[in-house]
Amino acid sequence: MKDIKLVMNQNPKDSQVHSSKDADNSPDNQDSDNSGKFLEESEFNKVFDKLNQQKQKNPLLFKYELCKFSKEIEMPVEDLSNLFLAYCYNKDLKEFRKSEKFKNSNFLQKKVLEFNLKGKYYLIEFWDFLQPPINLKSVERYIVFLAVMVGIIVPIWELNEERDKYKQQLDLQKQQLIMQMIKESWDTINKYEEKEGNYGRKEAIENLNKLNASLNRVNLTHADLAGIDLTNYPAKLAYAKFNNAELADANFSEANLNKSEFKGAKLSNAKFHSNPKLSCKKNDDNNNSEGCTLMIKANFENAELPKAQLMEANLTETNFTNANLTNTDFTNAILTNTNFTKADLGSANLTGAKLKNAKFGDENCTETQKNDDWKKNKDQTLNCANLNQTNLTNAEYLTPEQVKKAYNWKSAIYSKDFLKQLCKEEPKPSDCSKDSNSDS
Repeated sequence: MKDIKLVMNQNPKDSQVHSSKDADNSPDNQDSDNSGKFLEESEFNKVFDKLNQQKQKNPLLFKYELCKFSKEIEMPVEDLSNLFLAYCYNKDLKEFRKSEKFKNSNFLQKKVLEFNLKGKYYLIEFWDFLQPPINLKSVERYIVFLAVMVGIIVPIWELNEERDKYKQQLDLQKQQLIMQMIKESWDTINKYEEKEGNYGRKEAIENLNKLNASLNRVNLTHADLAGIDLTNYPAKLAYAKFNNAELADANFSEANLNKSEFKGAKLSNAKFHSNPKLSCKKNDDNNNSEGCTLMIKANFENAELPKAQLMEANLTETNFTNANLTNTDFTNAILTNTNFTKADLGSANLTGAKLKNAKFGDENCTETQKNDDWKKNKDQTLNCANLNQTNLTNAEYLTPEQVKKAYNWKSAIYSKDFLKQLCKEEPKPSDCSKDSNSDS
């Protein structure tokens, strides 16, 4: 095969490979004896395309063809290899720029994607260098390359270490700040323990709740906490004392209030309901039910809870003796062994509540007392709860014996089936089968 020399012009269309014959016709090379033909750029690209295909199929054959072509055009293999990589990179870059990922990226993202693609070819070039036999002529260039890479990687590595240290310092400062806030909040609560008024205790309790700190056994007797909101996290208030506290419009939703005390507390419009999505009523015996407001064995004796919201709350063995529960919502609440002695449940909603062994009065609540004025007698000898217009529709575990110990039990609202049970035992069925008592 005749010798072929490569001459690339600035204009891509004019780029071509001249044979030695053209070199003879040029003024500068009249003494040359070689002759040949032109190799157009399109033909040159075809050679690279063929080499690229061979590289994918057979790397060994690719290296052979590359060396062969290098000899034909009198170009060092290393330079030809670099030219081939540049050709492949430009070809891939054109295709990549047509992709949806590239088109949907912003300017900075596009630059990063192009940089990543170029880095891929640098790694390919370096890997080829590492394959035996190593071309010692290019060692110096790759040493420089490695030095540059080390100069880039090491500072980045150190920067990551500094970032991690800074993050640890921030975390430590955050923990110290949290501990300081908890200490200051508890100092405020303890300083004004059992004093009437607020004195910053409302904000202190809310801050502790925001930090998900435990409030178990906190003593907030006589505190003015009207409107307090403890819903950032389920409040931890087991054994807490809210005796005689002002808690109107307070929100205790999903809180753990097991064995807490609310004696004489004012809780009008307070919210204690559970998360309806988690259906707390299905977990009667689970004291750690997620999403449930737990008030097991809580004490609301003499408390004021008109219009309070206790939906789905677990109130097992809770004491509501002499409490004002007018218009209070107990929908689907668990009221097993709950004590309503002398409580006013007028117009309260106990729809779907579980009332197993719930107590509405005792044997001392005589029929004579029931016929007297309830409000007049409740602070004297009457031990009956008031069920005037109380909604007991679909209440579970409710028995005729339970309701008959309460005052105004005939005025309560029952399901049809339960109303039939009452009428069977009642001497005067007409008194217990009024239209107002029907859920139809």
